[in-house]
Amino acid sequence: ALVRAAAKDLTQNLADIPDGSLSSDWKYLCNEMSADLAITPKDALAECAHVMDLIRHRDNVRGFMIGSTENQDALMPRVQDLVEALDAGPSTKQTYSSRPNIVARLQQHEPNMDRPIYVGLVNENTRSGVHINTAPCASYLDRDPNTLAKFLSARLYGGGGAHSMFMKTWGAGLAYSNGLRSNESTGRLIYYAERCPDLAQTMQFVVNELKNAPYDTSLAEYAIAQAFAGYRGGSRYEERGEAMAADLADGVTPQVVKDFRQGILRLRDSENLYDDLQNRMVYTYGEVLPGLGPTGSEVGKAIYFVIGPEKQLANYEEYLKSVEGDVTLHRLYPRDYWLVETGS
Repeated sequence: ALVRAAAKDLTQNLADIPDGSLSSDWKYLCNEMSADLAITPKDALAECAHVMDLIRHRDNVRGFMIGSTENQDALMPRVQDLVEALDAGPSTKQTYSSRPNIVARLQQHEPNMDRPIYVGLVNENTRSGVHINTAPCASYLDRDPNTLAKFLSARLYGGGGAHSMFMKTWGAGLAYSNGLRSNESTGRLIYYAERCPDLAQTMQFVVNELKNAPYDTSLAEYAIAQAFAGYRGGSRYEERGEAMAADLADGVTPQVVKDFRQGILRLRDSENLYDDLQNRMVYTYGEVLPGLGPTGSEVGKAIYFVIGPEKQLANYEEYLKSVEGDVTLHRLYPRDYWLVETGS
């Protein structure tokens, strides 16, 4: 019965493994199963307890409390007792390798690859595709006017306006949840589109829409308004409190947010703001939309990632070649995300 269960588990992993490494990966799975079966329940529980001991330190605690002053005063002694029950010593900081594990794994089945630019995760369990492309943009910590102007230019066709790429693409039936957004919390510009019937067609559509976007000065005010879209007033009281606590712990204080938004408002008063933003728009969006602006190799710290079945990835690769020349869409498989010992 145990052997049959193991064989069933192995069969379920077949689709996750590329043919080029099937032999070695199959051997790895069998060895891992064998090693795991040799561990007694007592040893397994001891390892779990060890992990919990690594976590249960006071310097690992992050907490928040939402309630009236009276309730907080009543609860604080019990919260303090809980914290004091944790280990007062410094927690053990783990040292992780700087080796890019997924890239290193990719090089095992593509030995001649240097640095992947375009990457696709093969998923034969779906017929639709997903785009997730990101590039550096402005964060709450940025104050440079040029960086903030780039942030605003990335908001021209973001959001949910009738002219936005979200509404245009959704209306054309080329993606469900989708859109362009500069995120001040992460400091990244992102293009995301899911449930695409064809990855290449969706990308070509968005690129063409932006290339042929009409001249509309009212979009400057739209972009400014989009820069203030991070508003919590509609959230539940508890959610607002939790988000505020997380921001304070991460150093995103009210003053930091105020300084960032005042920088945005100063740009609003500049002459010809729309012309400036429109002139930046193609290059800014081009950093996450292949075929619009700079090539992927010209954009630093960008990520171009798609998910879909092989047929979709092949069509998208042909699109990339048509707009950027001799490029490769490197294939990833679920196996490439396994956390294995170095050399396995």
